[in-house]
Amino acid sequence: MDLVLTTEDNLVSDMEIVCPVSNSDHNVLLWSIDYGHEAEIGQKQNQRSYKYERGNYPLFTSKLQEIDWERLLERSDVDIIWNKLKSRMTELRNELVPVRRLNKRKTAQFIDAALLKRIKKRNKM
Repeated sequence: MDLVLTTEDNLVSDMEIVCPVSNSDHNVLLWSIDYGHEAEIGQKQNQRSYKYERGNYPLFTSKLQEIDWERLLERSDVDIIWNKLKSRMTELRNELVPVRRLNKRKTAQFIDAALLKRIKKRNKM
């Protein structure tokens, strides 16, 4: 059984099993890692994560009620209406929902403290 663990779906592609090296009974695995475009990687690093559970929703609701929806929605194309609504909701979210501090992990997500301790113990042997 051959298994490659990753932290993201579709990160590994074109996996091949090739002949064993010399007299070994182990096969060699070859695969490609799809990093994606540099622009996408930059976008992912610049994305914000919000603490929605701590948002000020009473104020959010009152600010939504202050909007003159009749004027906002009159004589507009559905795409224009959607963009206006989305823009206003995004502004309110940025204003009233706190941003989560991102934790830069040095290890993969599936490695918890207990597993890390066991790996360190194994490596000391």
